[in-house]
Amino acid sequence: MKQVGIGVIGCGNISDVYLKNLTQVFRETKVVALTDIDRPRAQEQARRYGVEVVCDSAETLLHRSDVEIALILTQPSSHFSLARQSILAGKHTYSEKPLSYTREEAAELLRLAKERGVRLGSAPDTILG
Repeated sequence: MKQVGIGVIGCGNISDVYLKNLTQVFRETKVVALTDIDRPRAQEQARRYGVEVVCDSAETLLHRSDVEIALILTQPSSHFSLARQSILAGKHTYSEKPLSYTREEAAELLRLAKERGVRLGSAPDTILG
């Protein structure tokens, strides 16, 4: 079975549930790289979940050939710009909510994803969560 290479951008609190599932539950996925603006936090998550590579930046992670899907778990204010960078780098992209702050930004991401032939997804809202 071929595993899909995942690159995780953002290693804060929400990353635990994603990393646990991607490394311990789903056999079809392999987290190949992590990055965070707090490098020690990324290094700790890499150690905890057995990820071999910690990148210095999102740009570095997005240019890795083994990253097929970029998983964006950063502050909401950076979701649009990181998703745009990811799509332009030819990566399938999944973002925590919100995907963007405006409908226009979201429409731009959808247009770019279609043009580049990649998939774009976002976490659903958790009602009463």
